[in-house]
Amino acid sequence: MLEFLLSHGANANTRDREDGITLLHIASECNNVEAANILISHGANINDNKNDRKYTPLMVACIFDSKEIAKLLISNGANVNMQDYIRRSPLHAAVLCNDTKAEDAEEKNSKFNRDNKDLIELLLSNGADVNAKTVEGYPPLHMASYASKLEIVEMLVSHGAEINTLIGRISALDIAIGREKSDYEKFLKRRKAGMKCQVYLDSSQEAKKIQAFLILHGGKTNIGHKN
Repeated sequence: MLEFLLSHGANANTRDREDGITLLHIASECNNVEAANILISHGANINDNKNDRKYTPLMVACIFDSKEIAKLLISNGANVNMQDYIRRSPLHAAVLCNDTKAEDAEEKNSKFNRDNKDLIELLLSNGADVNAKTVEGYPPLHMASYASKLEIVEMLVSHGAEINTLIGRISALDIAIGREKSDYEKFLKRRKAGMKCQVYLDSSQEAKKIQAFLILHGGKTNIGHKN
């Protein structure tokens, strides 16, 4: 039906009047490769970001872990470094989707429990800026440290992430130290209350491994330092 409508004059770049997203944004969210292919073949704008959050279709694909769509968009010229309204890049979005410690972490909320290392590697291998910063100054490495994802931290560092970048006075190592302490305290509190708590123990242990990795690669902490 989509092919029929487009072949008979429908506009592939039609956008929603409320939020400004296009059909390609919707296909990217749903990981509908067939629809995306059809839209692109009929002139859909790969890098459209004229919506209320300045999301490109690739950004949407990364938010929703639509790996096949991301591959398709990149192969058709998608800009891997276009940033949204708070200067998050697709790489930021992909890293954020690895944070398993949402408010109801034990529920394994699918939005925050994705093993999308392949998507992150795809972005990095196609020129994603590993040190891009959000409007608040956060690079992907700080986000990966907060998410307690050692493999993602290792991947970012191997692609040139600057280990000792500071946000204010906070380094990626500082974040990992804080995460270990915070999650272990949550583990003890929830265990005492008879609540599910294993995810916090796992996170605390992973954060400790991240600390060791960052220190091995020259990571520095500012905790306890005063100027």
